[in-house]
Amino acid sequence: MRLGKVHVAVVLLMLAVGLLLASFTRSEAQIAAAGGAKATRVAVCNIEEVFNEYQRGKDGTKELNEEGEQIEAENKRRVKKAEELQTQLEGFKPDSQKYDETLQAAQQNEISRQVWLQMKQQEILRRHRRLTEEMFREIRAMVADVAKEKGFDVVLQGQSGDLRDVQNAQQVIAQIERQKVLYNTPEVDITAVVLQRLNEGYQLRNK
Repeated sequence: MRLGKVHVAVVLLMLAVGLLLASFTRSEAQIAAAGGAKATRVAVCNIEEVFNEYQRGKDGTKELNEEGEQIEAENKRRVKKAEELQTQLEGFKPDSQKYDETLQAAQQNEISRQVWLQMKQQEILRRHRRLTEEMFREIRAMVADVAKEKGFDVVLQGQSGDLRDVQNAQQVIAQIERQKVLYNTPEVDITAVVLQRLNEGYQLRNK
């Protein structure tokens, strides 16, 4: 079977491109070797894992949750008081002085409850945001220290890559899209070292 002229031309072109790329690769390698170019060393760190396992975050979250439960209990007490006023109100005639006084007390109580609850909720949110920001700055600084110590130039955010907990295809796709690193050797993962040093430092500060 004879090859047509077009096929022969395509084959020759592909061979020429292959030779050119091979020559270019060898030239780059020779230049890098001659110039002593330093390869960029890249590490990974699972920030989500560090946040979840950092004892400061656990303690801070526990404290905020406990305060949240206290706020909820106090709110229930205030709601109960409002219900009692409403029950009293139903026992008075709408045109009586007692009705007007109880209605005013009920309205004031509800306004006071809503304002108090909103202020407490906003305070919890502010404190949680501040804790998260402070922890992130602390974690980022520790990542930089560990990376410099181990000779890494760049640190990428790593993920566990575990898709077992997802419920549907959309969640699978969402998790895949969030993946920053598809593969790394264990030697370049500094997550454990960063977490250990953060927890050790936290324990020393809180002795």
